[in-house]
Amino acid sequence: MKNRTIFYSIQAAIRGLVYAFTHEKNFRREVCIAPIVCVLLFILGGGWYEFGVLWIWIVIVLFAEVVNTAIERVVDILKPHKHPYARVIKDLSAAFVFLSCVGAGIAGVLIFVPLIVQFIM
Repeated sequence: MKNRTIFYSIQAAIRGLVYAFTHEKNFRREVCIAPIVCVLLFILGGGWYEFGVLWIWIVIVLFAEVVNTAIERVVDILKPHKHPYARVIKDLSAAFVFLSCVGAGIAGVLIFVPLIVQFIM
């Protein structure tokens, strides 16, 4: 194993994020939605706890999207021809993203509904 510096590792991570942003439409959407949700939370008077939970879920969803992209690329390399397991693997990694989005959605409802009710009243 080569002796890499922390700067090399950070550069590699940034290249991966740039790849995900430039090649994955869903990743771009999720990155664009994150600040909107944070601004909305600020406007509604969310506290540090709500911001913390929100950011954890944002990172989980982005993490899932990056892992999904990596798995899809590996499957494309290993099985360029149609194979039933290749589809199953891709479907499972898409399910990972879907479940993380469902979790984020539930957390969003639990955070935002009381704040919206309080804001309206």
